[in-house]
This record gives sequence, C-alpha cells and structure tokens, in this order.
Amino acid sequence: MGKIRCFNCMGVFDSGFEVCPHCGYIISSLPTVAYHLYPKTMLNGRYVIGTVLGHGGFGVTYNAWDTTLNAHVAIKEYFPNGLVQRIPGTTDVIVLSGDKQEQYQLGLDRFLEEAKNTVCFSSHPNIVNVFRFFEENHTAYIVMEFLDGEPLNKYLDQWNGILGIDDALEITCAMCDALTEIHKTKIVHRDVNPNNIFLCDKGVKLIDFGAARISETEFERTRSIVITPGYAPPEQYQSKSRQGPWTDTYSLAATLYRMLTGKRPMESIDRKIEDKLELPSTLNPAIPPWLEQIIMNGMALESELRYQTAEDLKKALESKVGQAMPEERIRKRKRRRFVIFSSAIAASLIAAGTVLWLTMRNQKKAYIIEEGTELVIEVPEGTESLYESFADDFMSYSDTAKNAELKFISNAENPTLYLNGTHGELTPMNMSDFYQDDIEADKYNFLPELARRSDINFVPTGYYQLFAYQKGMPYDNKGAECSISDLNAMSGGDAMTYLRDLYPDLTKGSLTFRSQRDALQNFAVRKSSVLVGTNADNLKILNVCSSIREQEADAEEKTKLIEGEYYSAAVCNDNGKPLGFWADEWCISDSANSSQKTAARMFLMFLLQEHVQLEMYQGAENSIPAIPLNKAAFSGSESSYLSFQNLLGESEKDSIADIEILDSYVSLTGEIE
Repeated sequence: MGKIRCFNCMGVFDSGFEVCPHCGYIISSLPTVAYHLYPKTMLNGRYVIGTVLGHGGFGVTYNAWDTTLNAHVAIKEYFPNGLVQRIPGTTDVIVLSGDKQEQYQLGLDRFLEEAKNTVCFSSHPNIVNVFRFFEENHTAYIVMEFLDGEPLNKYLDQWNGILGIDDALEITCAMCDALTEIHKTKIVHRDVNPNNIFLCDKGVKLIDFGAARISETEFERTRSIVITPGYAPPEQYQSKSRQGPWTDTYSLAATLYRMLTGKRPMESIDRKIEDKLELPSTLNPAIPPWLEQIIMNGMALESELRYQTAEDLKKALESKVGQAMPEERIRKRKRRRFVIFSSAIAASLIAAGTVLWLTMRNQKKAYIIEEGTELVIEVPEGTESLYESFADDFMSYSDTAKNAELKFISNAENPTLYLNGTHGELTPMNMSDFYQDDIEADKYNFLPELARRSDINFVPTGYYQLFAYQKGMPYDNKGAECSISDLNAMSGGDAMTYLRDLYPDLTKGSLTFRSQRDALQNFAVRKSSVLVGTNADNLKILNVCSSIREQEADAEEKTKLIEGEYYSAAVCNDNGKPLGFWADEWCISDSANSSQKTAARMFLMFLLQEHVQLEMYQGAENSIPAIPLNKAAFSGSESSYLSFQNLLGESEKDSIADIEILDSYVSLTGEIE
C-alpha cells in the first residue's frame, strides 16, 4: 500500500485512508471558495498547493509542499477581489476589463514589491522568511516559510485579551528588533498590529509586508492609504505624508497598549478631533507609571514627540525609564515658545526705548488703543475657544493692547473684525496702508503681491491648496496631476465639463465638488469617483468614513474606500502651478471708530506672528487645517515644517511661492466648513 500526503497538515499516511489520521481532513474536499486553487495544483513545477490558510481582499495564502526541498511552505497568491475572477478548477487568473486592468497591474507591481521588501530580511529571527517569488497564471506568488502557530490577535482572545507585562514586553522587544532591521534599509512596514505578529515555535515573527514602502526625506508623489483602525498614526490617514520609523513605533506602542489593556486603542484620526484615549493604567492598574509613559509617548499624535526609532523604544522598555506625558511636553514647548516670544518683545522694547513694543521699520508711528476699547471679532463657528486662547497673549503684545476688550463671537451682529463675505451690509476699510505701514510683507508668502494693490480691503492669515481626491488608481498616466485651464475664470459648470474631459471614464455623478450637498459622504461610500476640494478635506473624508463605520450595519461594504486606496492630486493650471485660495480673509469695518480700527489692525499683526500661526494652523487641538503665510512659521523650524508636510504631502519648503492663489473660488468649492 502506497503513501499519500495530506494537503492540509502535509502529513504522510497510507493511501487506503480517505480521512487524514493526523488532522481529520477529508482528502477529496474541494475549496470552500470556488475561485481558490484546488488542492494538488502544481505551481512553478515544484510546489503542490494544499488547503487555504487565509484570504483577504488582495490575496490568498495556501498550505503548500516544496517537492524539491521536501519542505512544508506557505504560498501567497495575488488575487484582488473585484478586479479578477477564475473558473473553478482552473489556474489562470482572468483580469476584468476597463480601468480594472490598470488597477490590477498597479497592485501586481506592489505585490512583487512586497516580496522584494521581505526577501532581504530572510535571515532575521523575528521576520518571516521569504524564499522566492515568481509570476505564473497571469498573477504572482510569494513562497515563504510555514509558521506553525497563531497570530497575536487569536492568542490574545485565548487569554481574555490581556497578557502579563513580561510576556507583552518580550513580544514588543522582539518586534523592535525586527523593525530596527527593516528601518536600516529605509523601509517602513506601515501595518504593525496583532494580526501581523505571529507567535510560533520559531519565536515571534513579523509578517505581511504588503503595506511596506520606502521612506526617504523626499516624499512620494502618490502613496496608498493603508489603515488598520486603532493602530495607524495620523500621518497614515493621508495619501501624501511624511512617514518613517516613527510611524511604526506608534503602531507597535498601540499593539503594546492592546496587549496590556485588552482594548483596541481609539483611532488616531478621532483622537485628533478629541483625544479620549483612556490611560492604560485605568484599564489595567497593574501597569506601572514608567510603562504607561512609554506607551503614551509612543502613541503621541505629533510624530516628533514619539520615539523616533524602534531601537529608542526598546531602550526605554529595557531601562524602564519613561518621560513626561506628551501633553505636558507640548505645554512646556508652548511655554518655551512664549518665553522666547516675550524675550523678543522685551528686547525690542529696550532697543526702541519706548513704551510701545511695536514701531514700524523706519517710522515713528505709535499704535494707541484707548482704554476700554471693545473689539468684537466674528470668527467661524466652532473656533471660538481657539481664538480665545490668544486673548491673554495678545494683551502682552504691546503696552496699549491691554486696553482692548476682545470678544470672539461666531454670529456677531456688528463686528469690527470679520471674515470677508460674511457681512455684505458692512463696508470694509481699505487695507493698503496696513501692508505698507504695519507689516513687512516680504516676511510672508503671497503678501508682497497684495501689498502692490491699492484697492485691497482684506488681510489673509492662511491659505488652502486645491486638491482632487480620486478613488482607485489615478486616471491619468502621470499619476499625480490634474490641470484645469483658466480655472479662475470658469463657472462651476464649465469646470465640471473640463474635468469630465480630463476623466473620460467618469459617469454622471462620479465627479463632485466640495460645495455640493453630501459631497464628502458620496465620495466616502464610493458613489463618486473624484472629489474636488482642498488639503483640509482629507481628514474630513476619513471622519465621514469613521462615522459611517460606527453607524451603519453594512459599514464594511460602505467604507471600502478607507480600507483600500485613494489618491490626492494637487489641482494645477496649464503651466503645472498648483492652485490655492485664502483660508481667511479678514476685513475691518469702515464704520468702526479710530481706536477700534487700531485694535483690529494690531490683532491682525498679532495673528501673523510666527508662534500664533503655529498655534492657529495645526498647533492646537481645535486648530484650522490650513497653511500659514508666515515664512518662519512654515519653515523656520524642523518641527513646524514637518507639521505642514502632513498637510501638503509634497515638499514645498523651497517652492511654496510657485502656488497660484485664486481670488475667485466660490463657484468651484463653495464655503469651506
């Protein structure tokens, strides 16, 4: 009687049996999913396919036997759902027609990139060993070691979701070693979570490099969105962002949080809105203070506050030395910034030899605010607390600023300072002398151009960049540009027609503008293919996805966008120059009295200061997702520069002045919420 092999456990037994005596597998069983390869299928002339170990949206992983080396292996097949199909019992992959072929090829290239990323780490004890990869059956395969064990998420389920501190630290330190090795080659894993940490008889292994990307200080033009809710840091929610080793340290710290608390962490994108992440010790009182500090610093929302390398994280865990919580470090940084700012004021006062802090260049002009001057400032709804946080700081701005009484109201009846377009019944005062007398325009991006205008009646403090968000792969072969000629002169209808010409595959309703009703909702649930908006809409799209996921029973189907890919492309004119428009256009009512106008002008000068711009745009919890005009705020320090890279994605430190700012944008984008 001959011997046969079980294609489930790969054990050998007598051919007379119909059921494997080792694992109970019925030898004649067919796959439970029709398109999976049948057991006994031969690949590459040496690998015999067995049962399915797992499958997802982009591939299938099989048991397999290497007939050349007589070894049990695992083989991962690229099989993206929705793009391909297979006739049951056959091997060839059939790619669907239309733009799906381009999407399939793009994904195939990335699948092979995953193999190349992983194969170079085969000798590391904490990284899954990839032996080889090859193309066959109109698709591709990765051959890797078979791991006899289970992923961390299933192991946690067996232990009621919580591990002992020593076990959790052992796993975390092993992953630190794996990530340190990966980061040496400038690769970022981007998907560290309990599903991708495998516990087996060979130790702890990091698996699944499908989301890995090369990380350099220069930025990729287009990067896919790869999200595992609870474990991805804020920068990973953006298709263009600065990602590096600190991206993986957040995910690993979040995994440690999960191991020790039994609870998946709150999503970072939700934490950016309101950080309600529970402290680990409130969920597990056994966690010591030093370990809690390490976890929370590893999960800091600002990337520069995290452990910058996996090696740094491991050293902190081994030394059992934490540091101040991120929020305390932020407060100290703000205090240092204010001290520096105040010192500069004091130095200026001494140098000027006057009771006024602010005297203009080559001028004797004094800014006098009468005591008790009421300055009513109309601000966008929801930003009142942000501007109120500036009030005390403004009072120290000059000796006379303390005489002003500031009121921040979202719907003021008769404001002195307000945003352009919100009060048509008010006449704005001419601000040309503000640019000539009050500020040095060349210290700000775009303001020198406004300073040359004699009819200017507003002062901007920030700007947005116009973006097109596209689901799936970019429609044009260039990958990251969509040009709109003469955008400034177009009506909404003309622009719609132009964009339809640019994206000929779009059907009616596939293209939406930010001002359209339910635009973000429709894009999030894939009812529209392209959304034209701004850099600020990236977070809003993801917030909509998160809301849908929480509210809808069939959320898994409705939010495929967030789990798959979408791209953002800067909207450019015919010369390739990115387009933008003002985030805020401040006007001063011409009917205000002299002291009120002076206070309003001084407050505008204050809003343009470096430290204020940093707080107003991305520096505070409720800050505005726009880009500052103050050159020093944008690129004067590494931390502030990196913060705004998360908004822009591309490096604009040297080319920011190349952006064309549009005055007329309402026909395209409407009011920005």
